[in-house]
Amino acid sequence: MSKHACVKACPKEFRDKVVQLMQAANRSTGKVAKEFDISPDSVRAWGAAVRARSGQPEERPAQCGAGGTGAPAAGARPAETGV
Repeated sequence: MSKHACVKACPKEFRDKVVQLMQAANRSTGKVAKEFDISPDSVRAWGAAVRARSGQPEERPAQCGAGGTGAPAAGARPAETGV
């Protein structure tokens, strides 16, 4: 099955099982996607759907800066505008 065909054709049970495998085995989205020949975006979307149904908060990628807060790192200089 091609990566694009599975997005709409995969049953909910399969999608949930892929997400459970990823969480139980602590595997990355990319590794699971490659193993099942599914796009990483599909696996991320399936994971978000499972978390939404279970009431878990959405996972967000870490932000740049100090401690992943999105704030500039200590001692960082403001960007020069060239004005």
